[in-house]
This record gives sequence, C-alpha cells and structure tokens, in this order.
Amino acid sequence: MYKLPSELCTCIAEQVASRNDLASLRGVSKYWKEVATPVLFHTLIIHAGEIALEELDSKPYESLIETSFQCLQLVRHFDIHAVFHEDLKLRCPHSKYPGGPYPWEFTGIDVLNFKLLPLLKQFKNKNLRSFRWELGCCVPKEILGIDGYLQREQPEIESLSLNTEPPADTDPLYFSSSSLQCPASLDLSVFKRLQNFSWTGLRMRPELESLRTILKANCEILRVLELDFIYWDAVRRAWTEQDPNLMLKDEDILNEYILPLSPVLMTSGFVALTNLSLTAVTLSSDPEATISAFDFGQLRSLRLHRCPHTPRLLCAIARAGLPIKLEVLDVVMEDTERTDDWEHSSLNAFLRSFDSLRRLYILIKPATTDSTDHFFESILCHSKNLRRLVYHEQITKETWYSRTTDKDLSWATTDFSED
Repeated sequence: MYKLPSELCTCIAEQVASRNDLASLRGVSKYWKEVATPVLFHTLIIHAGEIALEELDSKPYESLIETSFQCLQLVRHFDIHAVFHEDLKLRCPHSKYPGGPYPWEFTGIDVLNFKLLPLLKQFKNKNLRSFRWELGCCVPKEILGIDGYLQREQPEIESLSLNTEPPADTDPLYFSSSSLQCPASLDLSVFKRLQNFSWTGLRMRPELESLRTILKANCEILRVLELDFIYWDAVRRAWTEQDPNLMLKDEDILNEYILPLSPVLMTSGFVALTNLSLTAVTLSSDPEATISAFDFGQLRSLRLHRCPHTPRLLCAIARAGLPIKLEVLDVVMEDTERTDDWEHSSLNAFLRSFDSLRRLYILIKPATTDSTDHFFESILCHSKNLRRLVYHEQITKETWYSRTTDKDLSWATTDFSED
C-alpha cells in the first residue's frame, strides 16, 4: 500500500464516507495519518440544538481542539447548522425580544459567539473557502458584523450560505416592523471572490443593502445565487415602514434596488451565473426587466417558488426565443393563471420552447378547475433527457368552506404519443 502514489492514497481516503471511519483510518499508521488528516479536516461540520442553538455538538473535535490546533488550520469548509422540525419561528433573539433588549448582545451571554470564536480563530488565515450558517438566527457581530472575524481573517471565501430568519414574526397583530431594531449590520463588501451565495430570511433594509453590495461586488464571477425572502409581504412592510419617503412599487424592489443593474441599459453583470433560485419575491410585472437582469439562456438550473408574475416571466422567455439550455427546472405557482385555455398557458409554452431538461419539479394550484392535462404533452418534449419528474397539482373545492386537496393523477399513465 505504501508503494502507491500519495495522490492515489488521498483519493482512497476521499472515498471514505463516514467521518468515524476516516478517523479510524487516520489511526492506522503514521503514513495514513499524514494522508487522512487533510481529508478529515478539509470540512468541519458542527451541529447545533434546535431549541437551544448554543448547545453545539462538536464532540468529534473536542480532544483535537485541546491538543492539536494545527489540524484545524487544514479546515477549508465550515458548516454549522440545526434542524428545523419544531421550532420554526422566533429562533432569533431579535424575534423573541422585539425592540430589545437582546440578551445575546447587551448582557454578554452570547454563548454561540463564545463557543465558536475560539474555534474559528484556529483556522489558518485566508484558508477558508466556504462558510455555511444554517441556524435560522442572526450571525453574531463578532463573526460577520462590521470588522468581524470573517471579514478580517477570511476574506477569500468563495461560497457563503446564510439562513438568518426575519427578526420578527410575520403576524402584524403581534409585531410591527417599526418596533424592531435591526440585527447587527453586516459588512459583506470585503468578499469579492464569491462564486456561490445563498441567503434565507433577509428582510430589513440594512440587510437588503448588504445584499446589493455583495451582488455588485461579485456579479461577474457569481455562478450560484439563491435568495429566499420567506414572506415578501413582510419585506415590503418593513421596507415602507423604515423609509416612507422611498416610494417604490412592490414589484420594483428587486430590480431597482437589490440587483446591480445598469441604471441606463438595465443590463445585468451576472455573466457567469448558471444556477438561480428565487423564493417569495415579487418579480417585476414587466418581464423584460427580469430578462435583462438575468441571462436565462445561460442558466442550467432555475428555481422559482411562490414568486408573483412567474407566468408572465415564463411566457416572455418563451416568446423571446432565447436558446434555453436548462437541465433543472423547479417551479411552485399558486393561483397560477386565470385562463380557460391551459393548453396555451405560459408554463406550457415555456416547456415547449426547449428540450434539455433532466430534472423537472412542478407544483401548481390552478385558479380554475380547467384541465391541465396538456402539461404532460409539454413534459414529453423532454423525454429524451428527462431522468426525474415530480408533478404535484392541488385543487380547491368550494363547499361551505374552501378545502385544498391533491388532484387525482391516475390518468397520467396515458401514453400521449399515440395522438
């Protein structure tokens, strides 16, 4: 085994799926310790408790943190996350204490910060390439605030994923955006090498400003962009309450304020973007503006979930005759189109405008009870390449109350190619 090239031994170690098995391989001999150590510590994954986020499960690394800090200097990818099963709202102290005071910030009991910073500081400067924060709460300002650790020591991050949750419940009966203080400001302008960027839960005006800054700084190299606003009405409400003098239509916030568009040509700098995911964002009622913002002919993966004006956008893309090369399409549309002719609907037209899909996910809730059978004829346009199809259709039955049920799709086994 020792006669094998070291590169081949590294490839063998990289194929070990279990981190426990990889740790065992590391203990076989001095040679395998040298081979397996960089692989084992290439990615550091920390699990946090769902109810008490400060309860970090880092047992696999505790002994090494105490005795061998140099191993942590090998870390290139950091991932801290918690499950989202029971505690789906009010995970952040800015939600639990609207308007303050916030125990994490004002009383020095920021347990997450106290536990994480000593760990992060053992990483080699400028060595981290990805940072993933999937806790549903704000990132401590010492880590990602103005002059935070990441900005100072890890400015060369290429992949940044944040799940921060809006800083208040969306029910206006309980909380008002005007009573909220925004979480610690984020200065993301230092990150200028991002190829992958994802943010879930942003809402407040300073967060949107940070988003615009980071998109402007990385638009020419960004390959993957994922934005999930969760509840766009809450974004709009927070926007207007924080600055009543800024009169922007709901549908103009994305294109005119967030995206780094040229004010004259309204063209985008996303020249490298291949994967786009937008959730709960009102698209412009002028689809040409959105087409100008993103090069849909270049995308390989497109995800649009609960985005008003999606039908208009899909129809405009089909009519524009763009050379679509999508391999993955994931669409969720509610009350999609009020039309009596689903055969000529926007989604139908879009699906028929190209034939390169390998994976297709569709969830629709038509506003009418008209037949949507022709969707499957359009889907068959992709039969040559399609490897996975998930189709979900819901219908609303009006009796003495509204009831939403899944549509019976047993008929979908019909061979449409006979017609």
